[in-house]
Amino acid sequence: MSTFSSLEVRKISETEVEISAEVSAEHFTSYRPSAVKKLSQEVSIDGFRKGHIPEAVLVGKVGESVVLHEMAEAALSDVYPEILREKALKAIGAPKITLTKLAHGNPLGFKVEVTFLPEVALPDYREIAKKIASLPREPILVSDEETETILTDLRKNWGKTEARGARQETRDKRQGDEEKETEAPLPELTDAFAGKIGGFKTVAELRAKIAENLKEEKVARQKEKKRAALIDELLAKTPFPVPDMLVAAEKERMMAEFKGNITRMGVAPDEYFLKLKKTEDEMKKEWGDTAQKKVRIQIILDEIGEKEKLVPEEKEVQAEAERIMKAFPGADRHRARSYVEGILGNEKVFEFFEEHGKSSTVE
Repeated sequence: MSTFSSLEVRKISETEVEISAEVSAEHFTSYRPSAVKKLSQEVSIDGFRKGHIPEAVLVGKVGESVVLHEMAEAALSDVYPEILREKALKAIGAPKITLTKLAHGNPLGFKVEVTFLPEVALPDYREIAKKIASLPREPILVSDEETETILTDLRKNWGKTEARGARQETRDKRQGDEEKETEAPLPELTDAFAGKIGGFKTVAELRAKIAENLKEEKVARQKEKKRAALIDELLAKTPFPVPDMLVAAEKERMMAEFKGNITRMGVAPDEYFLKLKKTEDEMKKEWGDTAQKKVRIQIILDEIGEKEKLVPEEKEVQAEAERIMKAFPGADRHRARSYVEGILGNEKVFEFFEEHGKSSTVE
């Protein structure tokens, strides 16, 4: 049996509604004993122990209004989720609650403004996965020239490192005299050099490892390209309104990540913004389309993950969350865990697509 009546839901926007309803006087009154007990444990009155203050004395001290508001808070904490379930609303963020009727012995009247996730009509994502998987694959080849380019870069970087060390040693001996920097000689490509670079026994072994790494990079890029095509197809076939609240939250997340990257480069964010001649708000405004796209992608992936019951393993979540906490000791543990759950959850969805697409092409 419903604990509320006179329920009305008025649409404010595509992702916001105003809910108005009443809790019967009888049901509202049932919250009075627990409200009085809670307040008696919080209020100090001379001559009475906390938790054992008579109701009349307590009301005389704090006022009837305080008791009624405590009752309303407790009642709404039960009634509000019940309304959301009945109306199948996926609320996000804190609701804005206004009490419209609050008096002893009367029904509790209230209005709630809430942002909700829109209904997402998913396309046939299995067919989309099959379509993307059937796209022709580019041959993954690593040329000798590519390998030699990387090998030459390694030699140049190693030569510069050794030259810097030699110059520092010379300056130390000359007590700070300036030494003009010259072009570092290219180290000879020998088995000894291969050993210095990464413990390789021979140059051939080093070349083979470089070629292997280049191939892995190309495989990863091809995989990301397919995933991007999949995302584009899902976005094109899944139109729905995006709550402004989520876009704003994504902009904040992007800004925090942006500042973190700048700081790790040794640049103060404020100084960077001055050089850029832009404010944080101006940058966030420029990120509007990108932030909205990211939110839309995440909502779609979440919907698919929920429908297919794709959940990352708890041990994976814990291990990755711990790794983040060690790398960033000041990070909020709850946020780190939520971030990890999101990343691993997305990976589960993509793996589902890739496995389904693979099996479909085989069939």
